[in-house]
Amino acid sequence: MNRARVPRVQLFGIVIASLALAGCSQLSPPKPDAPSLPPAPTPLSSSTVSAAPTLGPPVVAPAACTRDNLVTTYVETDNSAGHFHGVINFSNRLSTPCSMDGYPSVWFNSPEAESVIGAQASFDPVKPPSLVILQPGGILQAALTITNAGTIDCNHTNAIALLVAPPLDHPVDLVDNSDTQHVTIHSTPACVEHKAALLSVGAVTVAPH
Repeated sequence: MNRARVPRVQLFGIVIASLALAGCSQLSPPKPDAPSLPPAPTPLSSSTVSAAPTLGPPVVAPAACTRDNLVTTYVETDNSAGHFHGVINFSNRLSTPCSMDGYPSVWFNSPEAESVIGAQASFDPVKPPSLVILQPGGILQAALTITNAGTIDCNHTNAIALLVAPPLDHPVDLVDNSDTQHVTIHSTPACVEHKAALLSVGAVTVAPH
């Protein structure tokens, strides 16, 4: 059998046309990429969002307590080896509140006159001071520890009182005692020397009910 032959010219034209179509498909311009968008912000969790603080009116403390506001007394509590313990009570005798912040100033008092015996009481840092309000008729207190002078090598005398001033923003006036009160105590051994430190007083706190 004789097969029909495709003329070479016609076959060459078919090959050229096929190559042209293939080239068009390969050389077609690429489609532009879609524009990239910035990532959406990550929402903050409730633990990272804080509400704006609510500001109220500032708290204004009443004026500092002075000797003229107060009735000051001393109450013995207990004893330990070589020490006597008690509390100094400050009661407000006026009809308006006052405030205290810090340590009272305390000395032993001479039996003959309102003059000091020994050194001023040191400050006991066990409870740091803080602002406390003394309402009319209320009571604030400070713990006092007395070292038995009988255990100290000094010139002994007996104290029958304390000189006590509330916490003040100025040095205590011991000349005319305008800042202090004479507070009666049981006769207690004391040292005459001004360097003899027998007293330790704590910060003023609210008296327990």
